Amino acid sequence: MSQPEVQNLNGYRFIAKDAFLQGGGIIDGDVLRPDEIGKLTPKEVQELLIRQGRERLPLKELFEIEELDSKGVLEIPGSPRFKTLGMKMEAGQLVVHGHGGGFLGQEMKGGEILVQGDAGSHVGASMISGSIRIEGSVGDRAGAPSGSNKYGQNGGKIIIEGDAGDETGFNMRRGLLAVKGECGKVPGYGLLAGTIYIGKGRPTLPGLGMVRGTILIGDKDAQADPEADWPGAHTNDGGLFTANFLRLLYRMLDQEGCLEEKPEVIAGQAHRFYSGDHLPKKPGQPMGRGEIIVRVK
Repeated sequence: MSQPEVQNLNGYRFIAKDAFLQGGGIIDGDVLRPDEIGKLTPKEVQELLIRQGRERLPLKELFEIEELDSKGVLEIPGSPRFKTLGMKMEAGQLVVHGHGGGFLGQEMKGGEILVQGDAGSHVGASMISGSIRIEGSVGDRAGAPSGSNKYGQNGGKIIIEGDAGDETGFNMRRGLLAVKGECGKVPGYGLLAGTIYIGKGRPTLPGLGMVRGTILIGDKDAQADPEADWPGAHTNDGGLFTANFLRLLYRMLDQEGCLEEKPEVIAGQAHRFYSGDHLPKKPGQPMGRGEIIVRVK
């Protein structure tokens, strides 16, 4: 959907009623897409059905609905009970005031999602394009495959301003996944391509099973002990290096608000290069074409 077409979409703000705040059960949020909601009249939006637990309820029973002057924008209250908010959305902006729930932006094809809070697991599962920004932290497997897909994030960008759980970027194939804070275990597990940035900490076994792609670890204290067996036996140490492409990468991360220092300063410092994964794989599968780059003091 082109920008002129987005300007033809209506904008709405949903305000939570008691039935939403006090209700129970998972809320299927796949109907809450700015590119679809924006095509509807206020009356049609009020009557649109959404599943909460075992019930299918019209939106008017859960929310007060206001029209916005902003085109193609959908503002909603957050809840950890949400599942698949913004699923397959193609355009517009979805703003979540609070928790974004699980499987946020699954198979997303365009547009923007902004979560002013935390989110659950599988953020951006198998997304193709667009951008997701989480102002808090997320659960496991951000950018991983959705249940029906072999590949994880396949384009676009996911920016997480807090921390992320285990297996961030599992089977990721393309795009940028940046975590300003720390990651749990095995980020980049099975990474096929794309770029993962981890701003803080020393994650366990980064890039295990990776085929290609880049994992950049920006914490200069991550490798406090160069003799330690880290990142792991699946990697080979290529030594210290500097490279021009790091300037471009750090500049891009700075534009996304992921850095606390000037990008040209960080890029000019020494980094240690590791290749991986070098553990035995299936016949014919390439080995050691992925890269883990660690900032050092």
